[in-house]
Amino acid sequence: IAEDKALGKVQFEETVKANDNDNIKAIEGYTFAYASPEELTVTNNPDDNIINIYYYKNVTLTANSETYVYNGKEQSVTGYKCNVSDATFEGIKASAAGTNVGSYTVKFSDGTVNKVDTTGKYIVTEVKNGAMNITELDVTVTAPDVTAKYDGDMHGVSEAGAAKLTGAVAGHKLGEVTYSGE
Repeated sequence: IAEDKALGKVQFEETVKANDNDNIKAIEGYTFAYASPEELTVTNNPDDNIINIYYYKNVTLTANSETYVYNGKEQSVTGYKCNVSDATFEGIKASAAGTNVGSYTVKFSDGTVNKVDTTGKYIVTEVKNGAMNITELDVTVTAPDVTAKYDGDMHGVSEAGAAKLTGAVAGHKLGEVTYSGE
């Protein structure tokens, strides 16, 4: 991932700690994982004076999003996508649930950021919430037709029957309907 880094002037038999911030090189897109060995005592044999620094590849998780039309039942969205295809994480969840018209945030479980994948190669450094939207259900109210000859008297719609509701969720009824006309 990175080129070798010489520590500069180090004295013979001096102990070098790999985890000192001065010895860890920042690499864009990666997070320091660990060093092996964590420290060493400098010898006159260059092959003994090596500390390997290991990094995790940073990943971003994006929660799934979905849009539903209102149906009177609870809707839900779960899951997420990772910007790296071979990363596998355990114990990470993203979810939202709701019934009524509106927008719901698909959030990640606590502790998601800084979670390391099962291979030990990747670390979550960013999460992006998703959205679950429940939109209004379009329904149609049809008023009955009334035809009458003008005779100076008022004529009621009740003579023609009740209004009709189509497209509604099962169990939902049309409330009181007021008609007016001149």
